Amino acid sequence: MAPPLSLPTTARLPSSLRVNPSNPSVIKTLSRLSRSSLLSLVLDWLDPINQSLCPPLLREHLSEEEDDDEFESDLSPPAYSLAELRELYVDMQARKGSRREVVDRILEGDWRKGLSLYQLAMADLQYLYDHPGTLKWACYKIQRLQTPKHEDDVDADRSYDKIDKMAMHVPRFHPSTFLQNLQAEVLPDVKAHYNFDRPKGLPLLLLRIFVGLRPQRLVQ
Repeated sequence: MAPPLSLPTTARLPSSLRVNPSNPSVIKTLSRLSRSSLLSLVLDWLDPINQSLCPPLLREHLSEEEDDDEFESDLSPPAYSLAELRELYVDMQARKGSRREVVDRILEGDWRKGLSLYQLAMADLQYLYDHPGTLKWACYKIQRLQTPKHEDDVDADRSYDKIDKMAMHVPRFHPSTFLQNLQAEVLPDVKAHYNFDRPKGLPLLLLRIFVGLRPQRLVQ
């Protein structure tokens, strides 16, 4: 079979695109989360509103070509329904266990066909929320200064820094427009996934940009 082609395009990678569970990026992203964070994250994936982007492998969705008996010998056989799978992870929350147990269940069981880029974005941001002190943040305020009307004003005050309060109107920020303009500046051969997230309790909007996945590591 010929290797997949990488066509130059400025279009973003879709959030539903899945990454092979054996990909080192996937294993690293999940393994650095605690057991409790992993289980909480999985329950978010299993929310009905996220099923279009985070669908697990369920027996009720198996096609006629797939043999249901092949899963009987699995250590982590797929559940029959979404409700059953949610109950399984809720039970895991109620008892003690290792983080490795949860990671193996995810990668070798319920999402053995791949994790979507949206799921990886959620996992990445979960680590940020769990460890807010791991990154250093710098904030700058841009202010427009008044332009001196006469040269004498400049000579009189070399550090002319009077704020022009009449021009302090800040234009409204549109995330979609900002992202379109950002994509227009990205080279066509760069494959990237963009995800906006709003932290709870903070007046912030975070943009996560995931760049660098090779096409052969992605699965449909």
